[in-house]
Amino acid sequence: MSIAINGQVYPNNKVIVTKNNEVYKNPSTLVGVGAGLVGMTVASPVANLTKKPFAKMALAEINNLSTQGDLYKNAAAKAFENSGLANKGVELIDASKLSAEEISKITKEAMPKWINKLPEKVKGPVTSMLEAQIKGLKNGNNAAFIPNLNKILVSSEKMSGATFHEMGHALNKNTPGIGRVLAKLRQPGMILASAAVLIGAFKRKKAEGEEPKGIIDRTTTFVKNNAGKLAFAGFIPLLAEEGLASIKGAKMAKPLLSPEAYKNLNKMHGKAFLTYLGAAVCMGLAARTASWVHDKLSAPKRIA
Repeated sequence: MSIAINGQVYPNNKVIVTKNNEVYKNPSTLVGVGAGLVGMTVASPVANLTKKPFAKMALAEINNLSTQGDLYKNAAAKAFENSGLANKGVELIDASKLSAEEISKITKEAMPKWINKLPEKVKGPVTSMLEAQIKGLKNGNNAAFIPNLNKILVSSEKMSGATFHEMGHALNKNTPGIGRVLAKLRQPGMILASAAVLIGAFKRKKAEGEEPKGIIDRTTTFVKNNAGKLAFAGFIPLLAEEGLASIKGAKMAKPLLSPEAYKNLNKMHGKAFLTYLGAAVCMGLAARTASWVHDKLSAPKRIA
């Protein structure tokens, strides 16, 4: 099937007829993909410009707490003992003492089962990335609670102040209530955020007066039109769960720290939270930027 416009014949899949009977030329798939790739490329540095200031503030505060390592280390050990987490199967591990063999073992155990079913060409890089992250925990670059292993990994030499927050994550996961719900919603939220970025970057904008066709087109059109908001919204469960982990961690720490040390811990928690808020803002900004660039490069052109 085809349609004649101004003396030129177009296949039906090459044109868009709106509800007002206006006709637009439909951009090719190649143009759409190219526009999406350009949008993603432009969005990345734009988002990073927003992310860096948040990360810098948090790192400075964490480094400040690392100079008082023994104070927080001893209090964290007592807090863990008081928390009852050990009875729930949670293990507190000093990441600074992990051997190469232990890092390799934790990496294999922490790997999601579905990834192990993938071809080695895919699984290998993912394994290497996860192992590098665990080595970073050993070096004190970060701290983590690994939910599927019920293990808290913190370098007692450099990151002992972060132990309280990670214990908060462990309580969220192992205690019935809103914390457990939020912990389970983190991954679906991240999927929503990533989908919003990708759909914003690669979905064609509707021509003026063009109606979506079918449930998938209606859904992706809605996501496209709200890409920035939805990308940010995907972070809301993560933001709420991170905030709750800090609140629970601070509650455990308060009886065991001096007022000054407790104040500094809360300051670190606050600035660390800003890194997650910054990431949420960055994701929303990336989605909006990628969508805008795509629309500029491959918008349908009216021909009649």
